[in-house]
Amino acid sequence: MNRAELRFAATTYSDAGGRAKRDVAVARQLAEVLGVQWHLCQLQPPTGADYSDLLSFRYGANNLRMSFILPYLRWIREEAGPNAVQFTGDGGLVMKSALPPKKRLAGASAVAEHLVGGYPFFSVADASELTGQPHQHLIDRLVARIDEFPESNPADKVAHFRIYEHAINRNFEGEDRNRYFVWSCAPLCDWRFVSEAMACTEAQRAYHRLYAALLTDLDVSVAEMPRAEFGGAITNRRYRFLRRIEAYLGLMPDLERVVQRLRKGRRASPPRPDPWKLRAIRARALDGAGASLWGGRLIPWLDARRDALSRNQVEALLTVVSLAQLLERGTVDFDEARTPAGPRAE
Repeated sequence: MNRAELRFAATTYSDAGGRAKRDVAVARQLAEVLGVQWHLCQLQPPTGADYSDLLSFRYGANNLRMSFILPYLRWIREEAGPNAVQFTGDGGLVMKSALPPKKRLAGASAVAEHLVGGYPFFSVADASELTGQPHQHLIDRLVARIDEFPESNPADKVAHFRIYEHAINRNFEGEDRNRYFVWSCAPLCDWRFVSEAMACTEAQRAYHRLYAALLTDLDVSVAEMPRAEFGGAITNRRYRFLRRIEAYLGLMPDLERVVQRLRKGRRASPPRPDPWKLRAIRARALDGAGASLWGGRLIPWLDARRDALSRNQVEALLTVVSLAQLLERGTVDFDEARTPAGPRAE
């Protein structure tokens, strides 16, 4: 947009938990390099109304952990008006991540095992215990879906899943919440661009080479800026070396998650979930439709893992049990969520 000399303003949010701190620093520097107007939106923890709104918007298609983003979207609409168009960087998956797995896979069953290891909110055993569905039945359903993919090569089936099932069907369906506030566009997801990017060889796309080449062509000064996730410029060898290590860590998901937390400056153990969310899950699992849906399985599962639950697991469970209550009663209260002041801009 800057190269095309289009008129626009850049925005970045800083979340209450400080997870976007590095992104904010890079965004500020990027705005200075490009010489564009930039606004920072300081967010507070989501309110009960934010949780209720997101649940009613997307009916569970978007995890409730994303409730914090609604004040940011409201702020954009208020600042830029209802006819504003929000451009995002979504779609980098095609250039950066949609590569064949490092280990050789033999058939749809191996693909299913590989994919399950990469999305670790719940293990298959946990999903079986919570839903009452046999372990093998859940695997067989996933294998049957993978068998429907048109690709014959197992590695290509992995790429298919990551692009179509995860990026498009899951992420875009969930992120359709943005359009309740402003129209949201992702240029990197234009099918003409996707086709060109996927036509490049694996070697050209590996370790962000294609991403680096695109940025360099658009603006060398931007390509040479430090990246928020690794600190180095995407064009230097150290960055590519770290990306290579990251790719091989993907063969060991448990170790990869520990390394990711340490790299982000977090302690090795996951952050504790909010107590009010655990109380809400328990209450809804014992009430109305929730009681029949879970059949008494959820509470024992929670009690057995009281000290080991991650935030992501709790948010996912809160989304499901809240959806059950919404479908039964038409409304859900999140009164225990804090009600802080609204967002403020810098």
